Amino acid sequence: MVMFGWNVAQLPIVAWLLVSPNSKETPLVLSSNRRDLIQQIIAVSTVVTAASPYPANAEADTGSTSSSSSLSASEADGENALESLKPFAPVSALLPATRARLWIEEAYQISTQLTSSRNDHDQYHTLERLDLVLSHRPTLFRNGEKLAPRVSSTPLAQFTAKRSNLVVSNSNQNVNGRDPFASTGPSSFADKFSMALNQADVARQWGILQAQESRTESQNELRAAWNYYTQQLEFNPSSYEWTASAEEKKRRIRSDQLPTPQAVIVSDLDLRDLYRNQMLTALDDVYAEVQYQLKQGMNGNGLEVTDTIDLMDQAHGACNKWFDMIDKRDIEEAQLLVQKEQSQN
Repeated sequence: MVMFGWNVAQLPIVAWLLVSPNSKETPLVLSSNRRDLIQQIIAVSTVVTAASPYPANAEADTGSTSSSSSLSASEADGENALESLKPFAPVSALLPATRARLWIEEAYQISTQLTSSRNDHDQYHTLERLDLVLSHRPTLFRNGEKLAPRVSSTPLAQFTAKRSNLVVSNSNQNVNGRDPFASTGPSSFADKFSMALNQADVARQWGILQAQESRTESQNELRAAWNYYTQQLEFNPSSYEWTASAEEKKRRIRSDQLPTPQAVIVSDLDLRDLYRNQMLTALDDVYAEVQYQLKQGMNGNGLEVTDTIDLMDQAHGACNKWFDMIDKRDIEEAQLLVQKEQSQN
């Protein structure tokens, strides 16, 4: 089992959980948009901002600075070693998002030409080219690819089979001193009754979330393409690597604020969804802006392309940040497969 950490600005103790492809531990496979469920179960509120990878420098179980055996590769191989430690999903899961990424890249390259256009006439023709690309999105799902049916019965169904892996013996990983997944359960009748009510409410909200996400995916193939990958991500559900300072960990221990592994998974998924949503919003906005500027040009008014350039840059940047969370080798392999598809069409 290997672990990897990320330095998150407003949450210094957030780290990645994962199972390496060669690990013998049974991974936990989570479906998309399940973070609200987990957050209620573990009662952890997480704030996620843009992050950048760096080697883990402290172990979660000791809090002391050490050199992890999983990160013992030479400096020359350091980058490859770090890439291999990220959460895992098969390359096939990345194909729909990769098709979308190549389409976004094409639109972005056209938008960069707006800055070099010397007059409204040139800018107008560049906007026409950009509009043509944005309005003709490629087919993202091919060869029988489709999202897995969403769980609608019980929010704990995805954990039931792997429940033993979610029992964390270290009391530091409990929320308010109690592990919500521990087999011992609540000690008093009041606790048991409260937990039963909470689980019933979570089940109701889980069903609502699943229905809403299914409707959204059916209406937005871009969103579905990104969810297709996150649905198939595998994480290690039982431990994570501490990446903040030893002093910060001591402070968290004293205040009983160490995150559970499930909270770290939530943070990972939230960050991926954040980038996805930023990209989708920017794409909707840039398409509307291009349409508006084309109408302005047809009416003989002057063109203003600053917003178009900025919005396209936002979409392109958010897309790249989402892909930065994936092993580079998987990205390269998926891109080669998609380019081969395109050459055969």
